[in-house]
Amino acid sequence: MGREVALVHCARCHVVDAGNRLGGIGSTPSFRLLMSLPDGEHRFATFFDRRPHPAFVRMEGVEPLTPLPANAAEAEMTVDDLDALIAYALSLKSASD
Repeated sequence: MGREVALVHCARCHVVDAGNRLGGIGSTPSFRLLMSLPDGEHRFATFFDRRPHPAFVRMEGVEPLTPLPANAAEAEMTVDDLDALIAYALSLKSASD
């Protein structure tokens, strides 16, 4: 489920895996690169609070940081989506170890 969440909500900016290796934005880190960082897991767990995500990610139970409308198509996510996304990211880290 985490891969599907990533492809729906994250692949427009990030390379999620080999399946969309030609996607994303060139200056945006891939999931694999993010997970190779010492704080990679923390970055995934808190991504919705990290710029530019607060401008368009809407997390269930988390108030948006600004009352302004989203500057891109909104990505509405639940806690279950976040858990699945983190589990998927961890699987990428394990696969590269």
